[in-house]
Amino acid sequence: MSRKRQFTREQYTTAARQIVQEEGAHHLSFQAVAVRLGASRGALTHNFPTKRHLVTAMIADTLALAETIIEKEIAKAPNGNNPVLTGFLRAIADPSGELIQLWKGMFNAGAMEEPPITDLYADFYERYWQRIAAEVKDPVRALLIWAALEGLELYEVYYKTPFTKEQRTAALQKLLEDAVHV
Repeated sequence: MSRKRQFTREQYTTAARQIVQEEGAHHLSFQAVAVRLGASRGALTHNFPTKRHLVTAMIADTLALAETIIEKEIAKAPNGNNPVLTGFLRAIADPSGELIQLWKGMFNAGAMEEPPITDLYADFYERYWQRIAAEVKDPVRALLIWAALEGLELYEVYYKTPFTKEQRTAALQKLLEDAVHV
């Protein structure tokens, strides 16, 4: 009799995130995660009693990864030039798409739960907004820059973009330039 391989909480949430990113939030199930890892469904439900527990942990882990990416960009920002705002925007605008790939489908996964798990996102953004508002001279202008950038990124995550990659890159560069002077 062979024993099933043991998996960590992070391996389960990573597999769940990959399913959401690659196949869509509606494909996320205990069975799909178990199949992806070669794990038993029982081992998965031992760690996450309900799908809601799995989705909450997956989103929390995804936001922690996003925070790591954002904090690295903030650390690179020159002092005195709105480092939180510019670092945050650079992380979102990163041409490699690392953060976009993390976000892909995560909001949908949380929104599909009853009641929706959206407080995790709200708390995440609230923490960054408080830091940004504290460092800039013009919080309204900072909000407009952030909203414009988020709008561009939402096209990348959810829609077919109506503009070229060059146009998007130029717009992102202009937003980043403006962020330094807010």
